[in-house]
Amino acid sequence: MHKSVVGMKLVRWGGIGLLGVVVLVIVELVRSGPLGYRPYYFLAVLLREPLDIGSIQPSGFYNGTFRARGKSLLICRANVCKSAEKIDVEPPTFEGSAEVLMERLDAVIMAEPGAGAAYLAPGDELRRRYILRAPPRGLPETIDLLVIPLDDTHATFALYARDLIRELAPDRSERTARWLKALRDAQ
Repeated sequence: MHKSVVGMKLVRWGGIGLLGVVVLVIVELVRSGPLGYRPYYFLAVLLREPLDIGSIQPSGFYNGTFRARGKSLLICRANVCKSAEKIDVEPPTFEGSAEVLMERLDAVIMAEPGAGAAYLAPGDELRRRYILRAPPRGLPETIDLLVIPLDDTHATFALYARDLIRELAPDRSERTARWLKALRDAQ
């Protein structure tokens, strides 16, 4: 008889604990505003996926904070991303100021179906973040962009694209080739 009383107490407290966890998750989702990226972020945490680089400053493009993972994409010059594990594509040098290149890149990325600009604090006009929901699944992908002025009339860029769940990542090679072609054609 003693075992059944203990067992019932464990079941009751386990149920209360589970209910508490569910309530905390709901409170966090409501507190954080529109769902958007949040459910995918929680799923990535549960799957122990590397999280996005939201807290990394623009200097992160220079100090080797990028790690090759899954189907992520890093477009960067070797002399800029010196300690990156893997660089997928080295961008060319573009004629024009860094601001002009940023406008071109913004136009190319925002023309992509499902693209939207993410919030970044004001102050760094040569850095942007985008959230792209690519078909067919519509899973969010984060794209960080940094334009690097080489001189007054030449610039290049670094771009890091990744999603939170690598097994569901799209193949970015076709899109990358299309974006680079659009940038070259705009010169």
